[in-house]
Amino acid sequence: MGQELHLHKSWERWTEDERFRNDLARILPDYLLRCRWYGGKARVIRSLDFLYIMPWQADGLLSYFLILKLLYQDGKVVFYQLPLALVREAVPDEECIARVRHDGQLYRLTEALHLPAFRARLLQAIGQSEVSRSDDMTLRFYPSSLFPQEMELSGKSRELHVDQSNSSLILEDRFFFKFYRKVDYEINPDLEISRFFTEETDFRHFPAFMGGVELQKAGHPPIVLGMMVEKVENKGDSFTLMSREIRQVLRRWQEGESMESLPGPGLKKTLALLGIRTAEMHLALASGKEEAFRPEKFDSSYRLGYFQRLEELVARRISLANRRRQSYPTAVQEELNFFEAHREEILHTFRQLKEMKTDGLRIRIHGDYHLGQLLWTGRDFIILDFEGEPESSISARKLKHSPLKDLAGMIRSFHYALFAVLLFDGKEEFAGIPSELGHKLYEQLTEKYLTAYFHAMGDSHILPSDPETCRQLLHIHTLEKAVYELGYELNGRPDWALIPLRGIHYLINREKQQA
Repeated sequence: MGQELHLHKSWERWTEDERFRNDLARILPDYLLRCRWYGGKARVIRSLDFLYIMPWQADGLLSYFLILKLLYQDGKVVFYQLPLALVREAVPDEECIARVRHDGQLYRLTEALHLPAFRARLLQAIGQSEVSRSDDMTLRFYPSSLFPQEMELSGKSRELHVDQSNSSLILEDRFFFKFYRKVDYEINPDLEISRFFTEETDFRHFPAFMGGVELQKAGHPPIVLGMMVEKVENKGDSFTLMSREIRQVLRRWQEGESMESLPGPGLKKTLALLGIRTAEMHLALASGKEEAFRPEKFDSSYRLGYFQRLEELVARRISLANRRRQSYPTAVQEELNFFEAHREEILHTFRQLKEMKTDGLRIRIHGDYHLGQLLWTGRDFIILDFEGEPESSISARKLKHSPLKDLAGMIRSFHYALFAVLLFDGKEEFAGIPSELGHKLYEQLTEKYLTAYFHAMGDSHILPSDPETCRQLLHIHTLEKAVYELGYELNGRPDWALIPLRGIHYLINREKQQA
């Protein structure tokens, strides 16, 4: 149950109640830390301010779209979205931001998206292209060309309670609405790419764009609050699918089948299809004529800037590792020792990017491509979430890169799925399987996927024409991804840091063997 605040003016005029505003700003950091979508748990908030406060009426429910400005102890500033509502009825403890007393009555402050009236009104507002104005701010809802012109609305809706960096709703059982939590003064790449695919390409292996919501203050660029896409019937995410397939492969090996005969025809076909869909996505992303999607050269300024970011990434990970080293499991500490001991070797690998000469091109990419970002329909893949890496700013997520960066994310995901089974989920069942055998299976999965991808790309000029340059660039991005993952795990679940650390260890040793 949240803390108790006192509201001295009406809910319609709470912004004029200085004491209430200050109290609300004081308690919100604690609330954010309770939210699964909040990505700043490892940082200390120095101050929290209300950047924008936009009222919106939803069938008698007065709600507010808040844009919070967070200043962290390290000087970084980020913006988060929080839609608020005040209700008389009880709400679950985890949904109660605060109890509010006003005129002797007790109310609950909660997020508006928890309320059916608010959720139902979203869809109606998008379909009607609603525009709301308050002072110098404009709240705009808009549909895509695919939004059905006439449809009966029942008001049926529900929240999806999943661990992710945004909040998701299902509306009328046919639309998926995503509330972006971390926002900025730029179009979100998720909406931008989804709309591009829907309206300007023939690529269809993604949820079609259906509409969006944005908030704009006069004289400033709009802030994208949310996006609606079609709801896709599916049998779960592809990480779950791959984990299940890997378990079957390992059991067959335990029953006496040779690793050379594995994986079987079904998994090989699935991996090939995934490679083809990845290539089709990249070819579509490279087909744009406007500046946002037009391919660019792999020039020296890009290579130098990217190498500098990789240097900073390694430094941040080592700093993070040293901060709480003694609290980590022994196996993690041992692998961290290897990681630090080979710091210069890792930087030498990254330095090759600075000197690399290639005719390959940079394009818009998925940016956070892994098995968890794909749904499996039972026959095909549907690619989701084009936001990019959550740790990066929105402008950084929209930079153009080699499509090999996406491939690196996917093959790291194969490694994750495999070693999550070997080290954690299936630790007892597969205790006798050595990591060397696991890496052999990982290489087979990767080979099937990459072979299909490169074949589907054909003679596209997007990739480097020199095979060795292509291999080298893929290795750089794969090592980068493993180092990136290390920070995520050390911050959230230190035991699992063993997976990216084992990946770093494997990549360094494999490169030595191939030298």
